[in-house]
Amino acid sequence: HIEKTMRQSSCWFLALINTVASFFLALKSTQFCSMMEFDLPKETKAETTEIKAEVRSPQELHKQALEVLERANRIQLKQDGLNTSSTGRVWEPPDPNAGFRSNGTLPILAILSINGQKEGKASWQYPMSFHNKLEYSKRWGYDLIIEDDSLIKGSNRHIAWAKFPAIKKWLPRYQWILCMDMDAYFMRFDLPVHKLANNDGDIIIAKDWNGINTGIFLMRNSPYTFQILDQLWSVPKQFWKPWEEQSALMYLTDRQKNRANADLHIKHMLHVPQREMNAYGDEFAYNHKDAQFQWGDRIVHFPNCGGFPHSCRSTMERFFNQMKAMMGLQDINATEVKPTLYYSEHYDAYP
Repeated sequence: HIEKTMRQSSCWFLALINTVASFFLALKSTQFCSMMEFDLPKETKAETTEIKAEVRSPQELHKQALEVLERANRIQLKQDGLNTSSTGRVWEPPDPNAGFRSNGTLPILAILSINGQKEGKASWQYPMSFHNKLEYSKRWGYDLIIEDDSLIKGSNRHIAWAKFPAIKKWLPRYQWILCMDMDAYFMRFDLPVHKLANNDGDIIIAKDWNGINTGIFLMRNSPYTFQILDQLWSVPKQFWKPWEEQSALMYLTDRQKNRANADLHIKHMLHVPQREMNAYGDEFAYNHKDAQFQWGDRIVHFPNCGGFPHSCRSTMERFFNQMKAMMGLQDINATEVKPTLYYSEHYDAYP
């Protein structure tokens, strides 16, 4: 017992000496480093400061972010076997001064909508839709982008096709684009739509009883997305019916009609339950309970307004007024909005 106690005391004594020695060594090292810092020539210190500042600057962060994205693009292109022989990549990197945040990353999301304008005249739906999307964008700090039919002028296509060139135009500036038809409203301002973004897919979309619906969907800034946007535009005309651009996407993902590439497109597509992002309001659900909007759902959509000529407008106005009351936006006067050719602005989120 005495021997054991002596061994323990020796260990404690050695540990104490070690600690004291370490303290004095650290003290000497600190003094030495201070002397070295003090003795640095002014030119060297200025050069060091300048290098540090350059590394931390937003421009450098932008460059690094683009390099990382470019490498990731090349890897994905190689894995998918996509053709990039013309330019070496399927998209051009965005202007470093356009849409970047101060931390050097692309803004996470923008909301894009086509205002239904034909020959300078917008649909009656536009003012309500504009206000709804504007207030929601303000709430979460998203950019709001409104386009019209000028992008497809001369193509003899339905205005719904304008969403594909519009996405191709704006997507390089963002990580994601939420493309949302004019006949759809946000009903839950407390739920950010970017939470639906999932990097497991390049297209995030819901299905109804007919299949995928392009009234509301997310597209990710990736090489694949720019490839499919070109392919959608090139789908033969016989596959446009009955739902125009939606039918084109259905064709590309149909294993019977597009045996060569359907599996590739399906691999890049992520389906969510319909009421997660594309619930249908009242009669527009045709009694499909899994599609019909329930209070608490994020978005309500009124597709095929022409199918309900006697109730479409009154139903949309009722939902719009209910949305205003729930969100405390009763002062909004939708008639004050004039149809615009183009609208884009960034809004800081509310505190």
